[in-house]
Amino acid sequence: MADGTEAGPGELFWQIVEVLHVPRSLAEQELARSRSDVAKGIVRPGDPAEPYALAWRRIRSQLAGQNLA
Repeated sequence: MADGTEAGPGELFWQIVEVLHVPRSLAEQELARSRSDVAKGIVRPGDPAEPYALAWRRIRSQLAGQNLA
């Protein structure tokens, strides 16, 4: 960050969503789904950033599928 502090995983996630023009509704949906999976133990949390990383992987997969269509 410009002020010398590091952005947290949530802040970075939303910055990426904004810069890449990902629909906010898609990002919110996938983040909620990822948080739920981590909370239920479906996905084991490796670190606090895991829900964001999982959501981003899901978003990338969906966007890649749209580009191929």
